[in-house]
Amino acid sequence: MIFWKKQREQLLLKVVEDEKKRLEKEEYFTKENIGHFYGIFETRPFMKALQALTVLYLQSGKYQKALLVAKEMIRLNENDNLGARFLLFGLYAFMEDEKALDSLKEKYEYEDLHSLVAYLALAFKKSEYEKAKTYLAKIKKVNKNLIKYFQKKNLSSDVSPGYYRPGDASEVYVLVTEFGFLFDSTPLLAEYIAREGKI
Repeated sequence: MIFWKKQREQLLLKVVEDEKKRLEKEEYFTKENIGHFYGIFETRPFMKALQALTVLYLQSGKYQKALLVAKEMIRLNENDNLGARFLLFGLYAFMEDEKALDSLKEKYEYEDLHSLVAYLALAFKKSEYEKAKTYLAKIKKVNKNLIKYFQKKNLSSDVSPGYYRPGDASEVYVLVTEFGFLFDSTPLLAEYIAREGKI
């Protein structure tokens, strides 16, 4: 398994490097294109390779590397069609970097399940339980299925891999998968959500 991940990392790094050279040669890395990459059809394979590399780094526990690649994805494509910001929310909470979390939230100007869980995790890690309760109350309004999930209540299993609908059980499955590293590193957080959620 470790050998396979190492091979995959080497392959993805080569794809990223080759694609970057191609795009530089074809003059896609220009001031007017940076920030809008995913809107340019020719840059999509490169962006998808960066996304795959980020996920692999997360799975391998290489959090700083995952953070750098996810930040680069947002720099190249501010619209963030591939959802790098969601992983960044989890990474900033994992690293207890509240300033970076605030900047990211300010940039995208809305609260969703990923950002709320990141703030909840950060408040829990810092023993700021009143703040944590506030975020838990917001999570209930956005998607109470998260609390049901940790309370081991039945959720719909009608979920298509890679797709979700906000407020639906499918969103919870995506979040728990993407934030696995955050829940694993804060084992009592799931228990806290289940106990304090009161559904």
